[in-house]
Amino acid sequence: MRNAVTCGLTACLVLYSSTAFAQARAWLPFFADEQDVRILFERLNSDPDVAFIIPNGPLESDEDRARAVRKLLEQSGRTGTTTGKTSIATVGRLVTDHRQQWRAVKTVDVLADGYHALWYRPAGPLPLLKADRASDQPIPDPFAGWTEEVPSGQAFRPYFGPSSPADIRLTLWTRHRPYTPEERKTVREQISYWMGDRDYLVASDFQHIAVSDAWLVRLEHWMSTVAVRLGGPDRQDTWWAFPSALRKLKAGTRYYANGFNLDRSIREAQVPVRQ
Repeated sequence: MRNAVTCGLTACLVLYSSTAFAQARAWLPFFADEQDVRILFERLNSDPDVAFIIPNGPLESDEDRARAVRKLLEQSGRTGTTTGKTSIATVGRLVTDHRQQWRAVKTVDVLADGYHALWYRPAGPLPLLKADRASDQPIPDPFAGWTEEVPSGQAFRPYFGPSSPADIRLTLWTRHRPYTPEERKTVREQISYWMGDRDYLVASDFQHIAVSDAWLVRLEHWMSTVAVRLGGPDRQDTWWAFPSALRKLKAGTRYYANGFNLDRSIREAQVPVRQ
């Protein structure tokens, strides 16, 4: 893994040239909090090339998971302990009989923190991965909805296979506060960053695998007008910080950027004023 190299914003302005932006990246990381994400959604909602993929029916329930655990116990010959309680350890996602329904929508007001998908419409139809995991077929009308045949590993992101150019993946983390005592009791899937007692900002990101990713280039060019670049002189060592998130970073909020040290560029960054 490369060592992180930091620099001041003045030395990094050369990266804003059209030549630099022509070199597309498949990964676009950024820091944004609950205020900043409104700016991002304004941009995405107005983009004719993308649509959001959202659940179109009930999510996998605790009952679905309980049935799957009971099935595993029966298959292993275990029916419980002397106390009547059962426990089982699984590697990876617990497979249930739940098959999520999905649909595409043009705009959203908000998305929960977590893993999401956008449909890049110029790349053609989204693929419906078949149960054999070796074949797929085009989804006729994503706006009308469909039911998955292969379950996804995340609640809010369908699985279209490993490399569909029509699939833009968005990982979104806007939270920075630790879990409240009530959340620690009720939230089923807790993220380790907020299980402590300190504020923590985690980088979000877009991922898009395409031969020529003009869309991600355009999005990064837009980010350069509303956010501040953090990182070193290597273009691959780039994180964008939206204004409210940058204020938190400059105030000392801890952060996670895939192990890279952005301290110097955070200190030297100037919070942009939105026009």
